[in-house]
Amino acid sequence: MKIKCYQDYRRIYHLYSAVSLLKCGISSFIATLRAANSFGREEKLTILTFSIFPELTRVWYYFMEKVYQYLKNNGVTAKLLIVDCNGSLKKAYFPKAEVIKFINHTHPVKLDFFLKKIIGSEIVWVTDDDCFIFDLSVALDYINKMADEKVAAYSFYPRPDWFFDFEGGKIRPMGSYCFLIKRKMLEKENLSFNVLTKINPHNGRHYDTADYMNEVLLKRGYKINLPEDQKRSAAIGGFRGSSIWKALAWGCNKRELEGYLSAPYSYDYNFRHIAKSFYIADKVFELNKILFTDFKKSSLFNGKEIKKYIEAMPENEIKPRILDDFAWVDDSYNEILKIIRK
Repeated sequence: MKIKCYQDYRRIYHLYSAVSLLKCGISSFIATLRAANSFGREEKLTILTFSIFPELTRVWYYFMEKVYQYLKNNGVTAKLLIVDCNGSLKKAYFPKAEVIKFINHTHPVKLDFFLKKIIGSEIVWVTDDDCFIFDLSVALDYINKMADEKVAAYSFYPRPDWFFDFEGGKIRPMGSYCFLIKRKMLEKENLSFNVLTKINPHNGRHYDTADYMNEVLLKRGYKINLPEDQKRSAAIGGFRGSSIWKALAWGCNKRELEGYLSAPYSYDYNFRHIAKSFYIADKVFELNKILFTDFKKSSLFNGKEIKKYIEAMPENEIKPRILDDFAWVDDSYNEILKIIRK
């Protein structure tokens, strides 16, 4: 399918999600029949991620399995839960995790379903699968600090671009990328991850996943612990926006994507993030080749190809931002390599 306008992009994404209904629909229905909050009921912690990019999830698991074992060795009982929204994860690659197929619904709907209906542990660690944990001791420290009854959540990665104006101070929102949260507190306070249709007065945009819940918790006197300087914790690395390319690679052939990348319908915010996602995908495939001897695939576009499309762009305000994104991805990739090679 050719991408001639934003509606084409949205149509591809919706069709991709609809296909997940065919691949994951029966498993999703079976999940609804589980005993309420039965997963991890005997454990203190459930580590939860959602996957549509199997190669990325495999790298995430490489790091998270080490965290999981470290926590167990230090007395924290835990379970790993990977929700496969693509329908193609190989369970053999994730031996210490339970893998459940589930339709690729919106992020807040999936979070509400799994935290309110499936998971039974005291604490849930929600993490995007492009957040990799490097410092095991920091993860343990964050979990131990959840013992404070007024602490509702602990974010490893607050939203970087706006603040809550609260009681005379500025507080970053916890975001929905990587955070610990008390499951029963959500029940007690009757809160949801769902977004509101009204405008967020703190940034003039629509509320994103968990933002309104975060605001309500602050108003009700709960604490949301954040890393030092309210920036991404030094304990984690990885990428951001890594999976956007998957829907486009499913809905378009390479020639159609080449046409879009060389002459997009608009050089806008959306194009910036699509280009970045394809650039990240190449890095993820390279990491798989380094980590797993059985991995033989190549990315749809290599990094040099993506860079050529951007360098050939007409000069505009978004071009240097995309190149800055690529530089950030390169730095993140090199950081990951250093950790792997220690």
